[in-house]
Amino acid sequence: SLDLITGYRRSQCLVFRPGDSRFAGRSLDEALQAATTDPDCRMVCRNGGSGTRIVIDQLLADQLQAGQRPPGYAVQPKSHNAVAA
Repeated sequence: SLDLITGYRRSQCLVFRPGDSRFAGRSLDEALQAATTDPDCRMVCRNGGSGTRIVIDQLLADQLQAGQRPPGYAVQPKSHNAVAA
């Protein structure tokens, strides 16, 4: 589960192409389900231990079996911009 710590604010998101029917108009849980079940979908994350990665790891733990990760998950770009490239 995720805990909200007051006094600190951060935005997290899943980035996808406009109009991608796997994600457009879906809830976070539905989008994560689509990302983890579609073999053509690649999911890259920030480096292990980063705030973003911790949040995504916790969200995926609720969706997947222990140790299971979507294709591309081991790719760790070095910057925020590189994740979206």
